Amino acid sequence: MKGSCLKLIFALAAVAFPGAAVAQNDSLVTLQPEGSTLRIEAAGFGITIGNGRETVKSGIRESCPSRATTSIGIASFDIGFNILDNPVYSGQWADMGNVLDMQRGKSIRIGWEPAAVRVSLDRRSRALFVAGIRFTFDNYTFSGPYTLTTGDDGALIPERLEGSIRKSKFTASYVGIPLKLAIRLAEDVYLTGYATGDMLMNAHSKYKKPKVRENLPGFSLWRISAGGSLSFHNVGIYCDYSILPLFKSGSGADVNTVSVGLRLGL
Repeated sequence: MKGSCLKLIFALAAVAFPGAAVAQNDSLVTLQPEGSTLRIEAAGFGITIGNGRETVKSGIRESCPSRATTSIGIASFDIGFNILDNPVYSGQWADMGNVLDMQRGKSIRIGWEPAAVRVSLDRRSRALFVAGIRFTFDNYTFSGPYTLTTGDDGALIPERLEGSIRKSKFTASYVGIPLKLAIRLAEDVYLTGYATGDMLMNAHSKYKKPKVRENLPGFSLWRISAGGSLSFHNVGIYCDYSILPLFKSGSGADVNTVSVGLRLGL
């Protein structure tokens, strides 16, 4: 379909500009069809319509990479650890001790960016702007025998568990849009700064045994985070910080989140 559309463009261009269909030194406008691309030049300037992969200049075929590229499938992938940054307890949380003490080795983040657009801001691709869509799954595993439940007023309440309880945790999943600015420091070495706006999809608590799961409505609907990453050959480390608190105001402890880990991609 794409090739057919380009052939149609070439044919219409030849009809509309019969004197410029063949490149000549004295032409004001030159049209240079080449494979699946069309090069239009005027007054020393030119644009390429098509995939922009190759042009012909003075009889020599040269590479001409597109300034914008897309990634579909796995644009980037994160696996890291979540940290709750200095929780402040009040209300029903104040007498429960350090409820939000988490097992960092078991508080895991999984992030997946299925699609992204990457735009080169200069001809040598030393600066890139990247935007995409990201799904994030954050797990927080309690160090002590606690879980979270919902009170009659809709606020989150910490609850101490009795008996042989394993794997007590709560999980929050998000969908968001990351905006990134990547600077190439050396060949295949990038320093990236980014900001992400996320919307909560689901939050729940879970523990065993018996297996109990409860949806939790007391989480903030929106999350805005800022961070950075350093990568080499699309493998690197990242760190980001959530500017907005994890829980709604008056619904839980006042706490923000930090995540650090490994990133595949920018």
